[in-house]
Amino acid sequence: MKASKTTNRKAASLEEISIISFKYDDLVIRFKRAKSEDTLDLMYKGALKKTEKLLTGKALVMAQIAIERALDRCQQDFDNTHLGLTRKIDHTLKTQNLAKKYDPEEEIRRLLSDIG
Repeated sequence: MKASKTTNRKAASLEEISIISFKYDDLVIRFKRAKSEDTLDLMYKGALKKTEKLLTGKALVMAQIAIERALDRCQQDFDNTHLGLTRKIDHTLKTQNLAKKYDPEEEIRRLLSDIG
C-alpha cells in the first residue's frame, strides 16, 4: 500500500508542477525569449504538445487557454514594440536572398551590349 500512496503523491505533485508551469504569466515570460516569430511558433507548438502529454480535463483546457493568450500577447508585442519590430526586420533580412552584389565588369558588359 505504501507504494501506491507514493505513486499517487508523485502523480499529484507532477500535476501541480505542470499546472504551475502552464500559468499565463510563466508562459508569457517563456515566450518573450523568442528572437523571431518562427521560434515563437516552435515554442507554442512544444507547449501544446507538453500539455497534451501531461495534463487532462480542466487543467488541460486551462493550460491551453493560457498558452493561446500568451502567444497572442507575444505576437502583439512583436507587431507593436520597437524591439519586436527590430527582431522582425532582422529576421526578414536574414531569410531573404541577399541582393546581387555590384560587379563593375558585369555592369560595363551590360551597358555595352545595350549600345551595340
